[in-house]
Amino acid sequence: MRLKKHYDPESLETGPVVSFIEIQHQSDTWKPSRKVVDLGISEGWLSIVEGFIVLKTAEDLPDVRYNVLAPPGYYCCHDGQKLSGEKQAKAYVAENFGDKPHPVEPAGYVRHNFYLTEVATDG
Repeated sequence: MRLKKHYDPESLETGPVVSFIEIQHQSDTWKPSRKVVDLGISEGWLSIVEGFIVLKTAEDLPDVRYNVLAPPGYYCCHDGQKLSGEKQAKAYVAENFGDKPHPVEPAGYVRHNFYLTEVATDG
């Protein structure tokens, strides 16, 4: 996904303020990092509302919404279970899959620092 910030021209002298985002290339899925999401929220061009990441576009266009499928955190590689932290991840994998190593991730769990999202199609 490629985004371009558009600034309010009146704010350029005192400190630029983002007025909207132009989506130059959009994909069906998007994995924005926590850093991108935090920056977007602080600059006002992104919000998280009721399980969606919402990108503020130009006034004459509808905002773009992405459904959050999985927030950042720890996940079991075997069954996709969301886990509360590294200790719980280790214990969960050992208890449920200890004798079955995962073919890609030897620990059996991963930590994602991004939001797994897909474009919302329900308007």
